[in-house]
Parts: sequence; structure tokens; C-alpha cells
Amino acid sequence: MFNFGGILRQLWLLLLLSSTVLAYGHLNESKRLSSFTAHTGPVKLVGIDDRFDLFLPLSSTVQMQRAVLDLRLARSMLLLSKRSMIAVRFNETTLAQVPFLPDQPIVNAKVVIPAELWRPGFNKLTLAVTQHYADRCEDFSAPDLWSEIDLHESTLTYQTRPAIDSPELRDLSGLFSPGIGGLEHVTLFVAPEKHYAAALPTVAQALALRRDYAPLNIKRRFWDAALPKIMQAGKPLNAETIKQSAFYLDSEAVHVLIGTTEDLGALLPQKTLDTLTGPTLKLERAQRVSDRQNKTLLPGGLRLIVAGRDEKELNQAARMLAEMDDRLNPVASARLIERNVDEARPLASSRFLQAGKTYAFSALGTMDTHLQGMGTRKIRVNLPVGADYYTHESAQAQLLLDFGYGAGLGEGSILNLYLNGEYIHGLGLNQPGGAVFRGYRINLPGRKLLPGNNLLEFEFTLRSPTLSGECRTIPGNHLLAQVLGQGSGLPFV
Repeated sequence: MFNFGGILRQLWLLLLLSSTVLAYGHLNESKRLSSFTAHTGPVKLVGIDDRFDLFLPLSSTVQMQRAVLDLRLARSMLLLSKRSMIAVRFNETTLAQVPFLPDQPIVNAKVVIPAELWRPGFNKLTLAVTQHYADRCEDFSAPDLWSEIDLHESTLTYQTRPAIDSPELRDLSGLFSPGIGGLEHVTLFVAPEKHYAAALPTVAQALALRRDYAPLNIKRRFWDAALPKIMQAGKPLNAETIKQSAFYLDSEAVHVLIGTTEDLGALLPQKTLDTLTGPTLKLERAQRVSDRQNKTLLPGGLRLIVAGRDEKELNQAARMLAEMDDRLNPVASARLIERNVDEARPLASSRFLQAGKTYAFSALGTMDTHLQGMGTRKIRVNLPVGADYYTHESAQAQLLLDFGYGAGLGEGSILNLYLNGEYIHGLGLNQPGGAVFRGYRINLPGRKLLPGNNLLEFEFTLRSPTLSGECRTIPGNHLLAQVLGQGSGLPFV
């Protein structure tokens, strides 16, 4: 007997599986761990215990479905396999403890990161090692206690899905997030022969700044000049015409329409045009368009409209996009009513250090930091400098540092300061009873600062006192150093 119902069920299941692949197949991606950090080479972990923290940003516009960490590292051949391992923690939750097996100097491990542990913003991945080469009489600073994490060969493979149905302006920062789920490409659409010399570069800069130094590939395209007439005549649109229009999305998840209401009136529906009564920003999901010739449905996606009734209002809308705080706009559209800000003020000036001002470490994202135990650790402070930064050759910035260290540090304990990898200053931590400094002054040459993100690193090396005699060592749990983020500051030149 011919089972027609069974065949229908199989066809329905096949269609369901096909639609699932189309909806989520493009979301399977892989990133190297090196893409999440400024480290250019392997990360070396030394001593009996050491750790490396990596922060993985997740866009607020997506939800993590699954993630797998593929970890690759090399370790010393002399480490004891029964007492040496690496622990993988995610947002302070221990996910795995990978032992160092005998005669396997190269370690490969796959660790599943549960979707429920991910949160929008920065997620903390910690790789912590415990390393021993002997059961007794062990030197805690022996050169045999090491392992290296290969960030280039270690990868994160993940799958996400969209987390927003009705887009709002507050989602812009998430859409252009520098991390997982953030857009790397965007297309700016304008009417033919329209260049908008002020609005276009302002919009491009406004979107690029939301990437926080991650690159954004920006394209400008003119929509097809014949498209408005075709639409007004009600004629069917073929695939090629739609691809030239502002309705089609090739690989981007969002595009931008820029123009005056007169220019945009040929493309946008009347209900959208009725809302453009001044300098306006509007984020909406574009209508899906049917390609009648090939009987397919082309995606509509998200579009950001930057509009004004004339070019002056259009420039104001573009400036509003550059200056607004996305979090304060839980609405789909916003219209500028009044603006009392100096037009000559640089765009996004609050994102960069300004001359003549003093910045606390806490304002730069580095809070109070406490270090404990033996080993070498770094405290990093990011110094974002504008692209137009320039100073004279002899300019100096005096770094004011609030820090201290505890009693009982041994020989070889030292603080070294680096700016963009170049040695600047050193201080021996040699007071037997410890010391506390307030406003400790260190001169930073202004010429060493470069446009872009500069990295200031405080490298603390803490060692225990050495004792004579067999197996006489001090573990070093009492060793302590700290840097205060609120008191420490940098007067920018």
C-alpha cells in the first residue's frame, strides 16, 4: 500500500530541517583567542600557580546557543602529571580541570562553555595552571615550572541567534559591538548624485566609534535611479533591481539610509515619512520584498534611517547619532528638538583623553587591583588617544601612582613600568616592613603616546626571601601588592 501520509510527514520534517539550517547555519563561527587580546605571541605561565584572564565580549543583540573552547598549550616535560593541571573557568565558574599527562608536552583540550553562563558585555575566561616538578624540596621559582598557551591556535567555536525582535536605538551599541555578534560591515545608501559631504563622514565615524577600535568595513552605495519610478508604477521588481535598492541585504544584518525627506520619499512608505518631521534617527526592520520573477522572498533585515527635512537638519541628525548615549534611547526613533552644544566640539571627544585634564585609573577602567602570591603579574591601564594627537618633543606627563606592598618580600621583588611595551621606570620593592606610596611621581614622555589605544603596564614581580638549608623555602602566600584606581591618575599633556 502506498503510504501517502508517511511521505507527507517526511517531507514536512525535511522542510523543517532545511529551514533550521537556513536560519542558523550562518551563525556557526570560529574565532582565534588571539583576536580577543593585544598579545602578539604565546602566553607563558610560570611558577607553581599562575593564571591568564581573557575577556570575551558578547553583543546584547544576540544570545549564545552553544560554544566550544579548543585549547592548545605546551608545557615543561619535567612537570609531574599527577600534581600539574590547567583549570578552565568562565565567569568564575570552573568548567574543566585538564591534567598534564606523562610524555605529552603538547596539550589539546575541548571544553564546552554552557550557554546559560554567557551574559551581554564582557565575559571572563580564566586559564589557571597548577605546576609542580617535585613532591618535596621544590623551588617555587624554578625555570622548569612553565607552560605556554598558544592563543593563535586556540579557538572559540560558537553559535548564536538574534535576541531582538523589535529593534530600538539602544540596540545600536550592541549591533556594532566589537565582540561576538557585532557587525563588521555596514552599507550607507544615498540617492544618486547625492554626496552629503558633512553627513556621510559623520555617520560613518559615529558607527565606527561604537566598535571600540575594532575595524568596521563601511561601503557607500547609490540606490538605483530607476527604482522609485518602478515602485511608483507598481511594476514587479526583479532580483538585480532589488539588490541595488535600499531594501536588500547581502551579507550585512543592517544598512543605513541617509538623506532628506524629499530624497527618501521615493523609497520609504508614507507611514515612515510621516515621522520624519525634523532631524530624526529611526531603527526599524525593513519590509521583506518579493522577487516576483524568480518567486523568491528577499530578506529585509534592519535599517537605520538618518534623515532631515533639509541638509542642515540631516547634518544635525548625523551629529546626534555621533553624540548620543544609546542606552538612554529605549525607542525606535528619536527627533532632535533642541541642541545647546558647541558645533566646533570634536565628535566623541569624551572617548579620548583631553589635554589639560587629569584622569584617575578608575575612570579609565582600571579599579583597585590587589596581587597576592609569588610570581610576575601585570596591571594594565588603557590610554585612548585621539587620531589628531600631537605634542612637542620635550612634553612630559607626570603619572601619580597610589600603590603599596606588604612586608616580607625577598630579593628580586621589583616593579617595572612599560608604555606600549617600552621600559619607562623601575622600583625595587626592598623595604622589609613593606611600604605605601601616595602620589608617587613617574615621568612619562609625551612623545611615547601614539594615536589610538596606548597600553600602560605595571609589572610586579613578588619573590619570597631565600633560606639556606635543604628544603627550606617560604611558599609566598603572604606576599602582597596593590594599586589604587581612584587615587592613581594621569595628567594628560
